Amino acid sequence: MYYDGFMTYTISISDRKLGYFPEVLLKKLNIKGKGKIIVSQDNGKWTIRPVKNISEFAGKSKIKVPQDFDYRKYMEENFNAVDRL
Repeated sequence: MYYDGFMTYTISISDRKLGYFPEVLLKKLNIKGKGKIIVSQDNGKWTIRPVKNISEFAGKSKIKVPQDFDYRKYMEENFNAVDRL
């Protein structure tokens, strides 16, 4: 039997769309108790990896605000008090 180091795990999904990960997989991902994972796809290949800290999400937003953006000036030019009613 050929073994290339690739392991397969089955993850059960409940009616509420909650996933149940096998304990051995959680240990490999170094997740103890509550945790978060990142699931990504690249050219048909899915990757699962743990989130180490919140900074991993930095730059993932689709909205990019320029470094020199003047929020105060934007609000003064575009805010209309009538819009609040």
